[in-house]
Amino acid sequence: MKRAKVIVGSTFVVLAAACIGQMMLDAPPQKSPPRPEQTPSAQEAQSQAATQAETQPVSADEVVGTFLPSVKDGEEQSRLVALGGLMDVLDGPEYGKSPLGKENADALGEAIAPLVHESTGEPKETWQLKIRASRLLIGRTKSPAARELALKALDEGPSDLRDAAASELGRPEGVGGKAVFLKLQASGAGKIEPSIYVAALRRTGGKKAIEPILALMRSTGDPATVVSCVIALEDYRDPALMGPALERLEQTGLIEDSVKLPWISSALLNKHIETAEGSALTRGVKILRARPGLAKRGAAIFERAFEKGDEETRRIAAEAVKKAVMAKTFDESAAEKLLAEHPAAPAAPVLKAQLPGPENQPKQQ
Repeated sequence: MKRAKVIVGSTFVVLAAACIGQMMLDAPPQKSPPRPEQTPSAQEAQSQAATQAETQPVSADEVVGTFLPSVKDGEEQSRLVALGGLMDVLDGPEYGKSPLGKENADALGEAIAPLVHESTGEPKETWQLKIRASRLLIGRTKSPAARELALKALDEGPSDLRDAAASELGRPEGVGGKAVFLKLQASGAGKIEPSIYVAALRRTGGKKAIEPILALMRSTGDPATVVSCVIALEDYRDPALMGPALERLEQTGLIEDSVKLPWISSALLNKHIETAEGSALTRGVKILRARPGLAKRGAAIFERAFEKGDEETRRIAAEAVKKAVMAKTFDESAAEKLLAEHPAAPAAPVLKAQLPGPENQPKQQ
């Protein structure tokens, strides 16, 4: 609480100083200008800062209420200074996830949205501040101005604003709903960074987004988009979705690439492979070969691959066992037992000889 007091109080002192400086620059020259600290406007600003510091805001909504008059009224530069102070406080650890009340959220949207809509040829720092403010509005309020800003950004906004808006859509406290979901599908594909776009589809559409995500994944050869779709599908925690995801990873060559292969849930993979056969089973052991770390929970997959897989599947499984042992993610004795129980596995004797047991270590000269 003391930290909140210091942050808000100091921010208002900076705001007051900036506003005073702007007033001095705009004022007509005088022969004997009074000292700033003696002018009524300076005294008023200092009094306001002290009063605000003493109120000790305890919620994000109270912080917004404190800054809102300065963000709404005055010259644009003064409003931007106030907006910067507000964003610095709300982005901090004390208020980063706190909800905003509807009244202040609506008023804040009405104050910020015009600043973003009217942006033309301004300094980079100013534009970045407006993007931060847009993310705040869209992700943490449901105000009409925030919704309008989000839809307009998706339709005609510059790429950085479009990505920023999409990255916040569908948050629990922010803008979302069917209209936003449909707008994303209509105007977002190919215009928004893939990982942001697919995640926004999932958040705004829920289970209704599964089919659009599957369709996008199957229609593109872009590795980044395929990876983003696979990650989004895993977020549904449904083992049935692993089948089409792994199939597309194989078709695009990503299933063999340990660097580009996305994060794979071992729990989902194991559940999927429990009933997999044929090519689906082969893809499962390919994942283990590319990512030996998953073998910590992959014993059942290896067993099924050796028992149900064809010759190619058993060969890949044997290679995956060796890699897992070398990576110390699969027990050496368990690996030896597994290979001994399935002597028909191609190249198993050679792989067994390569396991790092004491009897296979090079002799000392």
